[in-house]
Amino acid sequence: MIKVAVFENEYRLFEPIFGVVNFMRFANNFEFKYFESSQKFGDLENIKEYGLAIIDIELAPKSELDGYGLIKKLLKLKSPPKIAILTGHSKVKESLIEKEITQDFPILQKPIKIDELEKVLKPFALSVSI
Repeated sequence: MIKVAVFENEYRLFEPIFGVVNFMRFANNFEFKYFESSQKFGDLENIKEYGLAIIDIELAPKSELDGYGLIKKLLKLKSPPKIAILTGHSKVKESLIEKEITQDFPILQKPIKIDELEKVLKPFALSVSI
């Protein structure tokens, strides 16, 4: 089972597509945990239990950190998770560079398409036997 932390303040809108892709394409091998704010996760050191963090770049208004701030904090950890970005903005790559986040992350555009979500999850599914 591959644990995925999903940081999205409107996760209820996206929960169904994650469930469908998990069931139809990955035999329910993923366990998604949803956090509507950065502080709902608790101690970020515990992210090491997760194979992937999917982060809404906005993550506001209830979150102490927006997606950029959360990514920066995660990248400073001893064992940062793999990260994918969830966004409705078309220029998120430029915004990452402006905020001095130079790593290349998979980007899921809102509204999420099944094939795009599958493409982001597939490398993790391949890393364990299904």
